Amino acid sequence: MKDKIEKIISTLNIELSKIFDDFQGIYLAGIYTDYEEHEDEDITLVGIINAEDKDKREHIWRIVGKTETDFDACLDFYPMTKEELENDEEFFEDVVINGIYYKPESLV
Repeated sequence: MKDKIEKIISTLNIELSKIFDDFQGIYLAGIYTDYEEHEDEDITLVGIINAEDKDKREHIWRIVGKTETDFDACLDFYPMTKEELENDEEFFEDVVINGIYYKPESLV
């Protein structure tokens, strides 16, 4: 399962960083941080961007939808700014403290 999750994240990192200059990377959060199979659970991902708007979200959803289809996976993808994430204490802890961060290869 780890390989599949990392391929999904790598694909999203590549595609999102191609389109958005302000895309910073993805956190893997929630139950899948153990990289085990969890039946009937979605993979929770948080994409960090500097600014968000409706057009950006529409582009993101198309990319996420294609990735779900390509990998036969169900994703809960949350595009957020750092500020939005920091303002939600409970979600911040789940994502930043307990999650796993994947920086796009182009930014390494």
